[in-house]
Amino acid sequence: MRKALTGVSNNASLNIDKIKVWAHSFEKHTGGDAVLIAADMTEDDKLSLKANNIKYFEVKTDQNLTINDSRLIHTANWIEQSDYDLFMVTDVFDVCFQGDPFEMMDTNSYDFFAGSEGLIHTEEAWNLDVMKKAFPEHYDFIKPFEIICSGVMGGKKETLSKTLRMQQDLVDKSLNGHDIRDQAALNILIYKNLVDRCKIFTPDEGWVVHCALSGPTFETGAWGLDKIHTNRYGLPLLEGNVLKNKHDQVFKIAHQYNRIPEWNEKITKQYV
Repeated sequence: MRKALTGVSNNASLNIDKIKVWAHSFEKHTGGDAVLIAADMTEDDKLSLKANNIKYFEVKTDQNLTINDSRLIHTANWIEQSDYDLFMVTDVFDVCFQGDPFEMMDTNSYDFFAGSEGLIHTEEAWNLDVMKKAFPEHYDFIKPFEIICSGVMGGKKETLSKTLRMQQDLVDKSLNGHDIRDQAALNILIYKNLVDRCKIFTPDEGWVVHCALSGPTFETGAWGLDKIHTNRYGLPLLEGNVLKNKHDQVFKIAHQYNRIPEWNEKITKQYV
């Protein structure tokens, strides 16, 4: 099966080093193609991507929405018209591949893959606040479930594009109480069993680590999240220039590592 990574970014020339980490780490570890969905491009953006051998597909976005919310429909459109079979769809500026995530994706049993942040909604104020402001009808329902991060997902063409379109539909119908609603929409879809043949990886499985609330950030310590992570799945550890889980496994994907300056420097230095 032909494999691809995609994600949406604007301001490509200003963020070229981050895009290089995203694209080149994927191509190094998987042998697949990284194709940036490049939003609202300037000539400088085009020159910068070409100079760094980064494939791209140009789109115009709805300026009334954040990139997080407007990226959904563009990603679905690109996936459907592409000739790839298996995809990773991720954030761009804070994702580095440390291995091949497809090795852990059992496509005989599942069609869609994502990763838990390791926290229940009631343990993390930001996600619960988004749900309350944008999707109040699902607020009580979602409380006991673990947060699934929408910044890293993968799977087969049909299920991914269908999920992205359902996300977009939920975002479009939601209250405009928050400017980032795509993650809340994904959690609703998954926990309402609307995503076909879905596998959610936990942090101790080593597929992905979401560092914003599991790494040594201010929030992790101040909110007591480090204790929750330690007791539930363990904390990520930087060893050399890679992040590992409590079983000494290298995470296939590092996400949000740039929230910790030391981790950002060591993880990205081979690509920039």
